Amino acid sequence: MKIKNQKILFYALILALFLPSLVFSKTQSSISFSQSELFFYPEKSYTRIQLPDCRSLTQVGAPELPRKGISLVIPQDVEVEGVKILSYKKELIEGEFYLYPIQEKVPIGFPPAPFAERDPLIYDSNSPYPGKIMEVTGDGYMEGFHLVHLLVYPLEYIPKQRKLYLYTDIDFEILYVDAKRNYFQPIRIDESTINKLSSLVHNPGDIKLHEPKRMFAKPGLLPSDTIPYVIITTDYLKSTYEPLKQWKTMKGTKTEIKTISEIDGVYTGVDLAEKKQKNV
Repeated sequence: MKIKNQKILFYALILALFLPSLVFSKTQSSISFSQSELFFYPEKSYTRIQLPDCRSLTQVGAPELPRKGISLVIPQDVEVEGVKILSYKKELIEGEFYLYPIQEKVPIGFPPAPFAERDPLIYDSNSPYPGKIMEVTGDGYMEGFHLVHLLVYPLEYIPKQRKLYLYTDIDFEILYVDAKRNYFQPIRIDESTINKLSSLVHNPGDIKLHEPKRMFAKPGLLPSDTIPYVIITTDYLKSTYEPLKQWKTMKGTKTEIKTISEIDGVYTGVDLAEKKQKNV
């Protein structure tokens, strides 16, 4: 019995040493803000703040502070565990700030809501608000690429002291574990997709690193019987698209013209839209 327990302990130690490095992974990044980006202006007896590409917090009656949403591209087959702040720098902004309380938003055309007074539980407190620097709000897939979404809180407010701090540099990492995920596998990855992602994500340099698996074994290639470019039109206009078909074929893209009546008569589906999708 003693030998058996020693073996169990030995294997447990091996797992403890190696399992975290095998299962847990991370994507590191950073974000910066500058006091020169902040815009302050008065309203009533309060001060309001704006920061480019940021939106306000939403809790009515709480201090109106900006928050920034960002997205990062990460590996496909992982489950996001959270975000970890590695390091940060923050600066005290000179002056005293009595921040404007967040107001209830009403649809355009409706009468404005009554003015929401400040929440005394927050404004009379010495606790930092909002009390967090960054949080994960979700993850999903865009054309096969796995994106994680975060909210960043660049400013920290000490309400009772009316002090305001700005996080100028934040280094962080996304934590995740290996997990099989179901996601769309594209046939090919177009340059337009890469450009769109580059303008959307915070870490465009990682896009190539985390490209999704293609639907077929050879990236960028289609099976020989696949038509990559299909022109869908009416019987009356079919002939007008012949020059386009010939030009695309000459450029190396196999092209076919299908009319709505052909699709409706040959392909199965609950409606014409589904039949078109199966045709393409």
